[in-house]
Amino acid sequence: FGAPQERRPPRHRQPTLAIIHRPLTPSNDDDRLFGVLDAYVASLQSEDAAPADVELPDELVEKCPELAGLLDCLDSLESVRTSWSGVAPSQGTPTLVIPGIEAGRPFGEYDLLEEIGRGGMGVVYRARHRALQTNVALKLIRGSQFAASDELRRFYQEARVAAGLDHPQIVRVHAVGEQEGQHFLAMDLVEGPNLGSLVAEGRPLDPARAAEIMADIANAVQFLHDSGLIHRDLKPSNVLLDAAGRPRLTDFGLIKLVTPDQRHTVSGAIIGTPDYMSPEQARGHNGEVTPISDIYGLGAVLYELLTGRPPFHEVSPLDTLLCVLEKEPLLPRQIVPGVPRDLEQICLKCLEKNPQRRYRSAAEVAADLNRHLKGEAITSTAPSAARRLLRWGRRNPALVSRLAGLAAAAVIVQTNVWLDNVAAPNHMAVMWVLMIWAGLSFVLQQIQWRTESEGVPFAWTVVDAASFTALVNLAEGPSSVLVAGYPLLIVASGLWFRVRLVTLMSVACITACLWLQWTGRLIPEVPWHYFIIVMVVLLLTWAAVAFQVYRIRTLNRYFDRQTARQSR
Repeated sequence: FGAPQERRPPRHRQPTLAIIHRPLTPSNDDDRLFGVLDAYVASLQSEDAAPADVELPDELVEKCPELAGLLDCLDSLESVRTSWSGVAPSQGTPTLVIPGIEAGRPFGEYDLLEEIGRGGMGVVYRARHRALQTNVALKLIRGSQFAASDELRRFYQEARVAAGLDHPQIVRVHAVGEQEGQHFLAMDLVEGPNLGSLVAEGRPLDPARAAEIMADIANAVQFLHDSGLIHRDLKPSNVLLDAAGRPRLTDFGLIKLVTPDQRHTVSGAIIGTPDYMSPEQARGHNGEVTPISDIYGLGAVLYELLTGRPPFHEVSPLDTLLCVLEKEPLLPRQIVPGVPRDLEQICLKCLEKNPQRRYRSAAEVAADLNRHLKGEAITSTAPSAARRLLRWGRRNPALVSRLAGLAAAAVIVQTNVWLDNVAAPNHMAVMWVLMIWAGLSFVLQQIQWRTESEGVPFAWTVVDAASFTALVNLAEGPSSVLVAGYPLLIVASGLWFRVRLVTLMSVACITACLWLQWTGRLIPEVPWHYFIIVMVVLLLTWAAVAFQVYRIRTLNRYFDRQTARQSR
């Protein structure tokens, strides 16, 4: 039935995501869990708390042993530790960030003038170097980015490499260090806006202007790759425009060295911004993150410049990750009809799920963009009919799954008629129900894409339950075998990841079974307790599916609350 298709809120700055996957065995006591974790985070964020006053995760587990599995998982979320300053190589225990870092005060060799930006990795200030009397952008890295000494060493190693980059489209790093327990980066100060502000509120750029900007960014990314680096967090807000309107790539907080030694890479870590990360990043397979992963980021940025929205953006970051893994984005020309076909083709080739199908280098992306600007033929060939059909299926998973099931049912019904050589009295009625079901599904899918209405999944649920009940009522002979379809409908409704929708489907299925039993169509001439068993099975299926969805949403809400705090 496809990945969740929820209404997208207005565009806003996305916090950088860093999740570590560990074994998860949550308990049923979610209210108690929220209370424990909220107290933990509050103690970390309290300016009055001393290190000895802060409870560590193992102390929480001692208090709540039945919550150990879930606490271990949530402790791996970097957002839970938003006030830690990290672990220095020579220290065995973390220390709290020293409060009072704000504009209008000295900070080492710099004077902090004003805050000019804030993101998942830290806060950016306009600062002035007192000795050189020059303005710089000073980025104070959130201490929670460094959960272990290995990560801290890797940060300094990669930051020093980034400081050696010298390219006209890259914001240069001048210094990296630690002051007052706070790690920082000093970079070029670019006064212009970022690309994210240009496409805010769904305003796409002129296609030619978008192609010019992306050609420059692709050249900068190629320079990074030639220097042995992967950016891993390409997005519009990480591209600044200078006084001449030329793009400058910035934010190397997630930059990665391209080396065969992956000992310092945490297995299972999801690093990046959900709206723009590649599928291999979304899976947490760090060994698969290569320079080709940045090609996907280039495509995601180009997509937003052309359409005014990222390829995928759901209400929840976890729902967005599911879409990145499973779905295809809408064609840019479906959103903005004036997008040139060649530019759309370049964009979609960058956004291929399979890295082998993308451009082999950022230089190839820049070359095709320049060919398009010159009116020359691009090297990327149009996808085959089979490839276009596959993309269409990934863009419409809910519709495709239903059409496939209805087509299979129609084939079975028609084959039975051919084998018997006699059409059943209600044969055409069954075929009409199947066609009406398919037609309503197509209409609902179009409404979902055009309006993004939250009511479409609920309407679809009612259509599915009513149509299936009509088929059961028209079935020849005993319909008890078809009763198995009702639990399947409840299970499939769980793929929308909404408890209310699972409840609606369950109520609709139970109501349908009650009506069929009352009319004598469900389980005729059998002991009455058979029907009771059917009802119990439906209720148990409802409880199991709703509980699993609730568990996912519980973790989802907690993560959303923490990332919201981090982005403020």
